[in-house]
Amino acid sequence: MKIIYNCYGGAHSSVVAAALHLGLLDNTRVPGEKELLELPLFDGTWEHDHGRLFFFGIDDKQREIYVLGKRNLGHQLNDLIHLAAQAAGITREEYLLVDALPYVNWLMVVGGYTSRRLHWERLGRPIVIRGIQTFYWQIVNKVEQVKKLVPITETKKWVLKNGANITVDRVLACRVVRSFWLAWGITGISLDFLAAMVNNE
Repeated sequence: MKIIYNCYGGAHSSVVAAALHLGLLDNTRVPGEKELLELPLFDGTWEHDHGRLFFFGIDDKQREIYVLGKRNLGHQLNDLIHLAAQAAGITREEYLLVDALPYVNWLMVVGGYTSRRLHWERLGRPIVIRGIQTFYWQIVNKVEQVKKLVPITETKKWVLKNGANITVDRVLACRVVRSFWLAWGITGISLDFLAAMVNNE
C-alpha cells in the first residue's frame, strides 16, 4: 500500500506528517528548528516539483510513504488520482490519500510564500517553523489515525467519462497522473491517453 501525504507545496505539513509516520520526528514533543530543517524536502520544493510524488520511506507495516504538492487541486486531486488508478488497473486498496492541508495555519502560509515563492528563506523559514510548531499536535493526531488504518475495501467504481469535473491546470494534472503511475512502475500508458483523460475528451 502507498500512503500519499499531500499539501499545497509538498514542503511543510505533508513533509512533517510523513516524517512523523516514519518515526523521523518524535511524536511526544515539539521539534526544534534544527530537527525540522534536517528533514528531507522540508522547505525544499519548488513550483516545478508540484504534482510529483516524492518517496519518503517504508513504515513498519511495509507501506510506502510519499509526499505530494498539489497546489490548488484541492479535493479534485482525489478524482484525478482515482481516475488514474482506474485507468492503470490499480485498486482502491493499494493507496491512501491523506490531506495535510487542514493543518496549515497563517504562519505557514506567510512563511512558505516568503521562503518558496519570494526566495527569502532566511526570513520565511523561521515563520514556517513557528507555524509547524503551533499546529504540531494536530498533525501528530492525524498521523496516528492514519497509522492505525487497515486497507479499506471499497466497491464504488470510478468511471472514466466526460463530466469528471477535472478542470484544473493541465500541466500540473498530467504531472500528478504520470508521477502516480510511475510510483507503480507503470510506463506503458500513452501520454496521449493521459492528456485526453485530463481534458475529459
